[in-house]
Amino acid sequence: MATPHNHQRFSAKYLDRDPYREDCPACTLSEDAKRLYAATEAAEDAFWSVVADQFHEIKTGDFPPDAQAMFHQACERAVDIWLTFNDPNRQSGG
Repeated sequence: MATPHNHQRFSAKYLDRDPYREDCPACTLSEDAKRLYAATEAAEDAFWSVVADQFHEIKTGDFPPDAQAMFHQACERAVDIWLTFNDPNRQSGG
C-alpha cells in the first residue's frame, strides 16, 4: 500500500514539501513544468486577491469546482502562451 502523498492538484505548495515518489505525477514533472504550475497558482491567487479587494463587501470565496478547473486550465494556457512568445529558449507555436 502506498504511503499518503499530497499532490492532488500538482499544487506548487506541495512540490517541495513531500518526499519524491516515482508513482506521483507531480514528482516527475520537469523543472519547467513545476515553474509553470507555481506561476499559474501564484497568478490565480493574485487574481482572486484583486477581485476580493474590489468587492470588499463580499465575505465568502465560493467558486464552483468545475469553474475553478476551467479557470486553472485557462491560466495555465495563458502562462504557456506568454512563455512561448517571450522566452527565447522556447520554440514558437506552443
